[in-house]
Amino acid sequence: MRIRATVRRSFSVILCLGAIVSSSGVPSQASSSTPQCNTSNLSLGFGDRISAMTGEMGDVYTLTNRGKFTCHLFGYPGISLYDSKGRILPFKYTRSSSHYMTHVAPKTVTLLPRARAYFFIAKYRCDKGDAVEAMTIRVYPPNARQQLVGLVSVDIAMSVGTLSYCKGGPKNPGQVIDVSPVRATPRYL
Repeated sequence: MRIRATVRRSFSVILCLGAIVSSSGVPSQASSSTPQCNTSNLSLGFGDRISAMTGEMGDVYTLTNRGKFTCHLFGYPGISLYDSKGRILPFKYTRSSSHYMTHVAPKTVTLLPRARAYFFIAKYRCDKGDAVEAMTIRVYPPNARQQLVGLVSVDIAMSVGTLSYCKGGPKNPGQVIDVSPVRATPRYL
């Protein structure tokens, strides 16, 4: 009886250690020798404008390390969009491949001070018209509990926002926002 309990405990410890260190002894993709970036040391900004595909509306955003030390990000940011009155828009958010984004596994992005990480959000246009224009974006950096707040970009040529909630209800294809993982470069497609 005691031998079985000891074997079970030893096996459990081995399983737990296996989750921390891969079988090759190398830390997993999600770990890094640098600390995770704190939201308080990050700033939210715009990346370069994208060349939209037919029907695509989207933006590239940046997370810049404003801290004095190197840190890392790994995974997907949490996103929510709000109208001009501060009401959340009921978009559906996805992290899978879509018309505008191929599914690429997250990778650790190491940020030196003043360096940027990028993420991309995209959606289908509003064929039946815009119901409400998104004005504010709230972003939770990957694995963070604090948010960054910024403005949604505006298409200067058309003087309209690029991410609007569409007329036609929740099943309209323009109600889905595709979100990429953070990347070291602004290339996503």
